[in-house]
Amino acid sequence: MTPPTIGGIRVSTDMQADRYGPDRQREDITREAERAGLVITDWVEESITGTDHARAAENRYYQLARQHQGVNVVFSHPNRVGRHVEVTVGIARTIHQLGGTVWIAGTGNLRDRRNWKNFLRDAAEAESDHADIVDRLQRGKSSKAARNLWPHGQPPYGYRIVRDDRGKSLTIEPHPETGPVVREIFDRALAGQGSPTIAAYLIQAGVTVPRPHKSSQGLWTQRHVLYILNNEAYTGRRVFTGPGGETSTVTFEGLVTPAEFRQVRQLVSGRRTNRAARTRFPALWAGHLRCGLCGGSMSVFSNYNTNKAGEQTHYINYRCRNTYNTGVSALLAGAKNCNHRRVHNHTKVDEAGWQLFVQAMTDPAVLVASLPAEASGPDHSARLAELRTQMAETVRRAVAHHLPDDVLTSALEPLRDEMRRLERDSLPPPAQPAPDMTGLAAQMTGHLAGLSGLEERREALDTWAARLVLGPEGIERVEVTVYRR
Repeated sequence: MTPPTIGGIRVSTDMQADRYGPDRQREDITREAERAGLVITDWVEESITGTDHARAAENRYYQLARQHQGVNVVFSHPNRVGRHVEVTVGIARTIHQLGGTVWIAGTGNLRDRRNWKNFLRDAAEAESDHADIVDRLQRGKSSKAARNLWPHGQPPYGYRIVRDDRGKSLTIEPHPETGPVVREIFDRALAGQGSPTIAAYLIQAGVTVPRPHKSSQGLWTQRHVLYILNNEAYTGRRVFTGPGGETSTVTFEGLVTPAEFRQVRQLVSGRRTNRAARTRFPALWAGHLRCGLCGGSMSVFSNYNTNKAGEQTHYINYRCRNTYNTGVSALLAGAKNCNHRRVHNHTKVDEAGWQLFVQAMTDPAVLVASLPAEASGPDHSARLAELRTQMAETVRRAVAHHLPDDVLTSALEPLRDEMRRLERDSLPPPAQPAPDMTGLAAQMTGHLAGLSGLEERREALDTWAARLVLGPEGIERVEVTVYRR
């Protein structure tokens, strides 16, 4: 069977085909194939960028070379293969190692040593040309930054670019829709809320995620929140580095003050951030389990069982941390001693617990029941008792010393005013109607269905502060926390 011949078209950007676009490349490739007596059977058209070097390792040509022994791949020019010499040559060499043959329009079959030598020369020239283009672009951007103009690229989430009449970027300004979202994120962080809590609030509020990644399924995650809280550009300044290492600071209207940003950074850096480090074992519910008897946390432990043939079986289990707190040292330390001695297989618990979590997060009634109790009014009972004692003592002294009524009234009035203020402040706030959780439940139905990886599911458990209660007989219940908007 004749091996297929693939035409490889690669344009410079996703958004546009540059002056050497698909049509011109297709013509050159077809002409080279005809000259070599080949017939193009299929085309692979994709986009590359000058900075995405990892793209070379992901292209389809390797897959095709494995599927079709002896495949021919025709490119139009070395700079259409890759931007850097190591990438350009690496792709051609890998296709050859997989049994295929690379052809370059105007150069020929690269299995010919003379053609390979010319190909290496052209690849080096392509990299030099690309480096010149990059240098000119960087110098132009650096010149704009030195004049306090926004030099290039998308602005941070919460901003938009201000352009002149010709469409050239001048500066950036807070976006009327997303700017308040950034301010809300920082305000909640300053109030002590963690990134999972903030992400959950944004999901419930229906805020569109800035740049959804695959695992987020289009919803906010703590990674989105932390990216914003870590970005110093929100103070109204960003430093750009030029090609020679020189730096320029571009200033614009900030969404937070430098003092607020430093305070948030101190709060965030003081928290435990690496969720996966809680255990080295692949246990989904690690850090989210509670004992049904004593209420203590449950730990992950492993052991090995060796049979008569010397084969080992590895077991990973959950057990209550307080089960084996015995002995004098534990007694002196005041440690709990729990009778929950059963160990639970992590695989069964992880899967069953995840299903319960999904059921809870997709049931509007359960979500409403998971709302925290509304805060009651502050307790001023101690101060009110002090005021009553002071008022009684004031009256006693006024009677004992035969003070006029107007003197007694003026002495009691500030005490009465404070008492009335504290009594009003102690009243509980008016009851709020239960919010409609139908929309959130529908969102979570699609979101959770797309989570299959361990870290993706762990992040979901963190975001909604999930807890799984395990008793001696197995799973008792799952608890989640939903925040009022």
